[in-house]
Amino acid sequence: MKPELLIPAGNATNLQAAVENGADAIYLGMNKFNARAKAGNFSFEELKKAIEYCHKNGVKVYVTLNTLIKNNEIEEFFQTIEQAYISGADAIIIQELSFASQIKKTFPDLEVHASTQARIHNLKELKNVDRVILPRELNKKEIEEISKIGMPIEIFVQGALCFCVSGLCLMSSFIGGRSGNRGMCAQPCRKKYNDEYLMSMKDLSLISKIKELNVASLKVEGRLRNKKYVETVTKLYRKALDEGFNEKDLACLKGVFNRELTEGFYSNCEKKTSPHNLKFEDIDFNYKYVNNKQEIKVERERKKLVITKIKEKIASEPGFYVKVNTLKGVREGCEFSRVKTIFYYADNKDVLEAKQICKDNNKKFYLTLPTIVNDKEIEDYIKKVKEINPDGVLINSFGFKNKFDNCITDYGMNVFNDYDLNFYGKSIISPELNFDELTHFKNKDFLVLVHGNITVMTTKNKLPGMIKDDKGYKFIVEKEKDYYKILNSKQIALLDEVLELKKSGITQFYFDLTSNVKKWLDIYSRILEGEKINTKKIGKGHTKGHYERGIN
Repeated sequence: MKPELLIPAGNATNLQAAVENGADAIYLGMNKFNARAKAGNFSFEELKKAIEYCHKNGVKVYVTLNTLIKNNEIEEFFQTIEQAYISGADAIIIQELSFASQIKKTFPDLEVHASTQARIHNLKELKNVDRVILPRELNKKEIEEISKIGMPIEIFVQGALCFCVSGLCLMSSFIGGRSGNRGMCAQPCRKKYNDEYLMSMKDLSLISKIKELNVASLKVEGRLRNKKYVETVTKLYRKALDEGFNEKDLACLKGVFNRELTEGFYSNCEKKTSPHNLKFEDIDFNYKYVNNKQEIKVERERKKLVITKIKEKIASEPGFYVKVNTLKGVREGCEFSRVKTIFYYADNKDVLEAKQICKDNNKKFYLTLPTIVNDKEIEDYIKKVKEINPDGVLINSFGFKNKFDNCITDYGMNVFNDYDLNFYGKSIISPELNFDELTHFKNKDFLVLVHGNITVMTTKNKLPGMIKDDKGYKFIVEKEKDYYKILNSKQIALLDEVLELKKSGITQFYFDLTSNVKKWLDIYSRILEGEKINTKKIGKGHTKGHYERGIN
């Protein structure tokens, strides 16, 4: 069966251009909760008209509601879904998988698609979802393996590539206060680092591979692009699907891009970044498309909107949770009575020795599992965990969900509200939430990063061990397996703020310490014991992150 051609529409003009030139489906955003806040987007009334127009022409419409949702937005979020449903939307695209069950209960005939922001590399534990939009970092073989599971999948075939794995980028948020997870990315990857455009990606183009892409949907990126781009890309991909592809088509395609093109991770292209820009050229097309699809009829009644209430819960085990990367760090962490759990990376060669030190000191020992894993690696790590037999695991990938009895979810999974916390269980809460937002959780059985490193990007693109931006800020780069983690130029240091957290009922504090383990655990222990410490002097060169200001 021929794949669906899915085209972006950032405004009504582009939507019409996509329909007229051969789109099978359109994806668009409403005025809230979509990952392209800077696009024109659609009001409720505009959405109804847009869907009616598309359905008359046999074109489906998917509404993007793919940002992270704060606790005080949950009711409005579900009301927005209700508006999309009443308007006749064929599907909604979400990042927050914790809402999928509730959505399907209320709107059973509305498809739920998991956004690439949810970074799903493994489909086996996925429930209440009708389609998965795969991450852009997968190669041909990995896509083919995932396709065998049977769930409809969607892949990006054209448009901008993120340097960071989608859903794992905090760089825009921590540098400029504009969160990519909330649709406001400031694109720090397009800046110079080490006096080069190390992270500026070429644009993806898989038009030459179109006949081998055995997936449900081919997705074009570009809700922020102009009408000319939408017309051109839609025409060319329609032609490639219906008639075939030739090199002249690729030349036409290049004319509407200001970046070079790449087949990206799909073909394991070595060079995916480029310092060069291409000029725009006006292309004259002779190809005509005729839309002869059958009209889509949608008849829906208003559903009773019921939002599940969240039960209150206090911290299960107050204390310090410390991630270290050396045996010295393990020993130093074990010296403190407030330390309850030590996190240690599963692939460290001395992992069994680290476990024994924790056991001897009556501390819980948790294995930190990798962030990016494929199906085979998931099974390998399950075996490794059984062999090492830790007290629990720290996970940062959806593929590990429900695989272990004692599990804490890392902040890369973007636990942002009470629904997420109930869905994933005990977690390190998102570092994008401020103090006020943290205190309004009903379930307070979560960890807060109070001191140490914070990963602002995770990427499969190669990087040197240190990068420096044009303002002179330096970012350490750590290699882990076959991917790289960029650490923020400043470490988190909440210091006295832990007293505020404790007073509000938040009592589980997470430390990510690569050095000075004893020093920092001692300082925080003394702060909690009421000792007056000059935290302004100690905290110099650190940051409180979003603790005070938060994100919009």
